[in-house]
Amino acid sequence: MQSNSSPRALKALSWSILLLVCGYSICYNILGITLNPLIDEFALTGASQGLMSSVMNLGSMIPLVILPLLQGRVSKLRLILLSCALQFAMLLLTGAAANFSTLLVACALLGAGNNFTDSCANSYIVDLHPEDSARYLGLLHGFYGVGGLITPLLISYVLGRSGWRAAYFVAAAVFALPCLLLAAAGLRARGASGAVSASGEARFSRAMLKQYLRNPRSLLLMGAAALYAASQLGLVTWVARYTAVRFDDAQTGSLCLSAYWICATLCRIFSPRLPFAPSKMLVFGAAGAGVFHALGVLSGSAPGMIVASALVGLVSGLCIPVLLGEAARGNEDRTSLTTASLFLMMGLARMLMPLLMGATADFSIVVAMLLPAGAALLCALLCALARRRASERS
Repeated sequence: MQSNSSPRALKALSWSILLLVCGYSICYNILGITLNPLIDEFALTGASQGLMSSVMNLGSMIPLVILPLLQGRVSKLRLILLSCALQFAMLLLTGAAANFSTLLVACALLGAGNNFTDSCANSYIVDLHPEDSARYLGLLHGFYGVGGLITPLLISYVLGRSGWRAAYFVAAAVFALPCLLLAAAGLRARGASGAVSASGEARFSRAMLKQYLRNPRSLLLMGAAALYAASQLGLVTWVARYTAVRFDDAQTGSLCLSAYWICATLCRIFSPRLPFAPSKMLVFGAAGAGVFHALGVLSGSAPGMIVASALVGLVSGLCIPVLLGEAARGNEDRTSLTTASLFLMMGLARMLMPLLMGATADFSIVVAMLLPAGAALLCALLCALARRRASERS
């Protein structure tokens, strides 16, 4: 773990990671904003409309298989910087893609780089602040929400003036800035306190994996993570398509995304201060997301969907950081494994959900948009069961 002997270096490193999270949020969320022009550019129909997102999330599973094997062996900071370089290159390749095959390759590798960064950043921030990990995880995911808020504003602006290819080039340039800041902060921390090590984790072993997977609570949290990821993706990736098809107004989709990320960011920053058990807030947050999402779709109005998106973010923005914190509780010597297992399940869900929604949207965009609501309600059920398991164990 990073030594606390140099508080300034540690603070600079922590803040550079938070800014980086804001940057790679743009890398991930740009697809939802550029989905309509990409579908038109490559004349996509049916399930193929969701293929880019599915391939991106297929690629995101690659690091989740590799990361536990590197646990305790390789510096997480080094992995973060290498994965950032991969994302930067794939943003450029996407903007230059001349055919759909090249675009899919870029999406897959962009997903791999994104999840390498995401998983390492989450577990690294826990390693840097083991005594206050809940607060810093909330901040980290809050900054991800800031990136999600910036994305529709920035990318829609570029789309309206220069097209989708320029949007990817601009995103690459913006992402390069926090990457450079992190590299500088890493060098400063290394000089100030000796070395930035991987962490104080135990080395990964087959016995460790078996022990983790035999715990019913771990399996319930993994399932909940998959369902929440499916629900969240259904909103942030498909809402622009939904409003374009149902209301002939793609701009409303951007407003929905902005409303969601503003409220999700507020939720992530302030929820750790609330006087409620995180596991309880997790149950009610996921349930509320399902209810509000369904009400927004069933309202049949564009303003109703904007309000619903805001409410979904407000009640469920805490879900991913709390899920990660709950999974790490009792597993402090294996945070790479707990983080990677949840992100692996989320990657699987994000790979399958776009295909299911794309196929469903061919006959009903309304039914397609109700699928994320059902996933959120199922997530709440599994979270409640995991909370009960924790109570029984106590």
